Amino acid sequence: MPIDFPCSVCGQMLRVGDDASGRQARCPNCQSVMTVPGGGATPAAPEPAAWNPFAESPVGADASNPYAAPQPA
Repeated sequence: MPIDFPCSVCGQMLRVGDDASGRQARCPNCQSVMTVPGGGATPAAPEPAAWNPFAESPVGADASNPYAAPQPA
């Protein structure tokens, strides 16, 4: 499966074989040399962490936190 990527200088779309991954390629439009990106699937963006109300405690315990340690008077 070929690797399609834009030239980093002029934006021309380039197509190379998947065996060229990590190698140098010259843009036929502007003659600039760049590294061919890795082939295969694009890595997925990481999933956002689920909100955990118990992960962080509020600064200064108050009555809204029934599990807070008692504060000295």
